[in-house]
Amino acid sequence: MPYCPICKAEYRTGFARCCHCSALLVGSSSEADAERVVLLWEGLSRQKFEALVAALHDANIPNRGKCGADAGAAYMFNLRGRRLLKGMKKTSWQVSVLEADYDRAQNIARPFL
Repeated sequence: MPYCPICKAEYRTGFARCCHCSALLVGSSSEADAERVVLLWEGLSRQKFEALVAALHDANIPNRGKCGADAGAAYMFNLRGRRLLKGMKKTSWQVSVLEADYDRAQNIARPFL
């Protein structure tokens, strides 16, 4: 069975690319596990995240984007100034690529840093 080297998803025979990452599939789970996936970008801006994923797609660089919540402090602004709201979370966006594509991807990511 083929596997995605980025998201490690398993596919039926006959598929060539991952529908999530656009990566070329490899022949086994051990081949997929051998591929190193590295973090290219992390940030709080959904707009930058979406623009970076689109730019990588346009450059035919497979990638995995995800969002998660980072536990952290958040501030609320009111007329008297800011006030710390404990227990609030902020959304963190991440984009990962294959290590073999990192240099090319980094050139595309520079404007988003």
